[in-house]
Formats: sequence, C-alpha cells, structure tokens
Amino acid sequence: MAEENLKERRKAPRFKADGEVSLVLESGVALEGTLKDLSRIGAFVALGHVNDTWAYQSAKLTLKTDVEGEFMVIKGQCALVRITPKGVGIHIFDIDVDSRKNFVRFMGHVQQPENAI
Repeated sequence: MAEENLKERRKAPRFKADGEVSLVLESGVALEGTLKDLSRIGAFVALGHVNDTWAYQSAKLTLKTDVEGEFMVIKGQCALVRITPKGVGIHIFDIDVDSRKNFVRFMGHVQQPENAI
C-alpha cells in the first residue's frame, strides 16, 4: 500500500511531536523509543527494531517530554495497532489520572498549525 493511501485512511490530523517513550507490552517485553507524531487518538513511536508479534498487544505507556521548558512524565495505557519497519503506531486509550493535566497541556503544545504533518 502506498504511503499516500495510509495518510488518506487516517481519521485524525497528526502533528510532529517529540519525547522519550517506554512501552511495556502485556507479554512483558519492554521497548524504548522516540515519539515522532501524535494525534488526538494515537501516536507513532520510532524503535530500533520491531517484531510483528507485538501487534494488537496492550501496553503500559510512559512518555517523558518537555513543554516550554517544563519536564513532564505522562503515563497511561495503549495498544500497538500498526507495526512498520521504523516503529509502531499506538492507540492511546487511557491516561492515568495524575497525568491528565500534563497530557492536555502537551496536546495543546503539539497541536499547532506549524506542527501539522
């Protein structure tokens, strides 16, 4: 499938984003990667290696990022919904109560017209 077809299937606008991501899959596999883009429902995380068996597993999510000079940690739950040679697409379905204000602030920071992709 051509890359342009993948973009057409996306239902939410995507924005460039950055941060360090840790994922702990339900199988116990721990992954470390870099956040590349974000939408209101998901994100893409670049990884050094991928494995097709990770698809559709749920995972604990930890995102470490910076918003206007303030370091923040955002924790939640996600599912790996897309595996590519460069990383994984995740669907974020829960943000921990203690992380919600930081997540809202981070989304507002990222979702600026200059960050649209």
